[in-house]
Amino acid sequence: VGRGGGDLRWRDADFVLGSSLATPPDHSGLALGGARVILFLMKRPTKVEALAAYRLHLTYPDGVDGVIDLAGDVGRGVFAPLADEAFFRTVHLGEFGQIAWSDDIEICPDAAYQEIVQAAAAPLAHCAS
Repeated sequence: VGRGGGDLRWRDADFVLGSSLATPPDHSGLALGGARVILFLMKRPTKVEALAAYRLHLTYPDGVDGVIDLAGDVGRGVFAPLADEAFFRTVHLGEFGQIAWSDDIEICPDAAYQEIVQAAAAPLAHCAS
């Protein structure tokens, strides 16, 4: 495994591993048998707490802290069982850092992180206008 070109961007990679982000950050890549691969760590919360009205309070190790609202998803599709508030309150961090209720019901910690960060930035963007 050799270090690839320092200017490798995610769009140039043959593989991007470790992210569910729609637009991964730019990182140097690794050259693996000629393939250009970018590796970076997923954002994993250190704490999850169920709140009223189908909301979750999440804390991440980099200091990002916030609430995501799942009310629009609860009761629909794979999230149907979460309509039971007692079951919703069983939320926990899974073995791999996912936000989970069972082996079948979980949400991606990266997506939750992005939602929190974007919600925090929205008032700032409004002030800049």
